[in-house]
Amino acid sequence: MEKKSNNIKNLFVIRYSSEDIQEWKDLFEKLGSFRAISRYLRDRNDGRGPSAPTIISHLKNKFCQEGEDFDDWINQNRKGYSDDEIQEWKKLYERLGSFRAVCRHIRKKNNNPNLYSSTVANRIKTKSYRENWNFDKWVNKFKKGYSSEDIQEWKELFEQLGSFRAVSRLIREKKSKKSPNASIVHYRLKKLFQSDEKNFNRWVEKFSRVDEILKQQHYSRKEMQEWENLFEQLGSFSAISKYFNYQEGKSAVTSTIIKNLRKKFKKEDRNFTEWVNEYFSPESGIASNIGRFVHNVLELLFIKFCLKNDLDAFYEVSYDNVIISPDEEIKLIIIDYTIANDMRKIVDKCFRGYHGPEKKLIIVVFLSDKIITLPKNRNIPFIENIEILNAKEFASFMGYTGKDLYLYEYIRYLGRKAFYDNNAYEELEELSRNALNDLNRLAIKYSFRKEDFERFISLKGLGYLFE
Repeated sequence: MEKKSNNIKNLFVIRYSSEDIQEWKDLFEKLGSFRAISRYLRDRNDGRGPSAPTIISHLKNKFCQEGEDFDDWINQNRKGYSDDEIQEWKKLYERLGSFRAVCRHIRKKNNNPNLYSSTVANRIKTKSYRENWNFDKWVNKFKKGYSSEDIQEWKELFEQLGSFRAVSRLIREKKSKKSPNASIVHYRLKKLFQSDEKNFNRWVEKFSRVDEILKQQHYSRKEMQEWENLFEQLGSFSAISKYFNYQEGKSAVTSTIIKNLRKKFKKEDRNFTEWVNEYFSPESGIASNIGRFVHNVLELLFIKFCLKNDLDAFYEVSYDNVIISPDEEIKLIIIDYTIANDMRKIVDKCFRGYHGPEKKLIIVVFLSDKIITLPKNRNIPFIENIEILNAKEFASFMGYTGKDLYLYEYIRYLGRKAFYDNNAYEELEELSRNALNDLNRLAIKYSFRKEDFERFISLKGLGYLFE
């Protein structure tokens, strides 16, 4: 597979000049962040530009060739956070009452996706040490709280439902504003019982129904060892759950993974908290990134295939791809790729107006081998015009052969492997970036973007399909 990967890369390869690499060096000395350089270049070049790993790799080679110390240069120019920035975070926390809310505000205002709540909290905590004030008291004073009536309602709901997660879900359904997650419900109720000097654990045991569910779920030592190995690679328990869900269609929920691993560590006389802290990654939104990378390459493959076979096709049209159907009854075929194997998400796509009496929707569950069918009791309109295809079925539907089929299968191989292999992740990211560059280049010569689709629909008199 490694030998063939070079052939795949050559389909999308981009060469960077010494002037490009020198510009990246100058930009790092101004911006202090490789990701910031990548974002700057992509914003400047309409979405085209190198990824951060590509920039690092080329600069490393440059420094090596020139006999200079790359690590020293990074340390001298890496961006830190000024006292004014940290003071701004402090004021924002006093207004918003949440470190995550502070991050969201800063990301939106300054386009800084690299800022995490743990960074904000730790930098303000360091500031409190220097200025000799109590960080914990300050946090508790300004933390966005819940009223005693809210917490009493949670208590009554738990006694009815027997699960903190169920309480959280019900509150979320009842109220449009942000609701507490299960861990917050658990924490605040425990505090309530402690303040009333009552036994929290005994109350939980009395009303909990979680054990009834857990008795039906038995996880082997092999499965738990696999969770442990994956956490050390992914840095996130939710990423583990998504990994199994996307590839097998079912998995333990995050809290179950944590609970079982905690028991495993206790039996093995190991420190669970230290292990988590060692391997936790704040950049573990890996599933959405993999989905985005896969989409970009699949869309390029689709467009190239359709151009080669004289098919009228489009992309970036609210859904992933569209083919103008030669069928008299079905005018359009809408294609929507997903790496999720979650039936709830699949059913949700069926209510977005993608299909209709003359529009067919094909949902491609790309990382799954399973044959998936829609539940019949969902009241989905025009269900006869929806097809769910796994990767092999869709390749057959399109007629991919030769290099097209090889690229298609290789992207699937990388998509599955990227969850736990950093090299596969970086290769997929690079292929995705190059695919976007190729799509932008082709779009100049051919007409397959949203505005071209709208013009085509109007000329063909198919506008009524979207009324």
